[in-house]
Amino acid sequence: MPRLEQIREQVDVIRAQLGDDEAFMRLADSYYPRLLHYVRRLLRDAETADDVLQETWVAAYRGLPRLKEPERLRPWLYGIARNQARNALRREDRARLDYVEDEVLEAVPADEEETLDLRAEQAAQVHRALDRISTAHAEVLILCCVNGLSYEEIAEITKMKLGTVRSRLHYAKRALREAMEADEQ
Repeated sequence: MPRLEQIREQVDVIRAQLGDDEAFMRLADSYYPRLLHYVRRLLRDAETADDVLQETWVAAYRGLPRLKEPERLRPWLYGIARNQARNALRREDRARLDYVEDEVLEAVPADEEETLDLRAEQAAQVHRALDRISTAHAEVLILCCVNGLSYEEIAEITKMKLGTVRSRLHYAKRALREAMEADEQ
């Protein structure tokens, strides 16, 4: 995000914290499409995702005055959305977030990190492949590759260690590539 946009966002956060509903609506308008995509991918159910996103915005509106660092808005919002999605899954007694919270993955050296070189025309294939890989892998790919969050922000949102984020992204990219290759055959 360009520096001027970051400053504007931080000003809107502060104004919203002081009760400016228009500032809050600007923040909501800015983040709505990205959060909706993220939540839909987690839940894989559009109707439930819409409900969860509404709950996310209610929780964000109520909790915004307690956000101490306006520059942390993005990971804070994604964290709320993730928690609301998990709550919805629990309510529906579905275990779709197939996480092994303390999974042991072998460390991936930085020079061996998997890269994804995708063309725009591969978008439909990527979406089909995202539906076929685990939710845990799809989540980190969406946060990193679609929403542009840093590894540190992903670690904050998912409550994972930084090394686990790196490993999960490595294996997620590999799983996505394999799913795409299977789709081509």
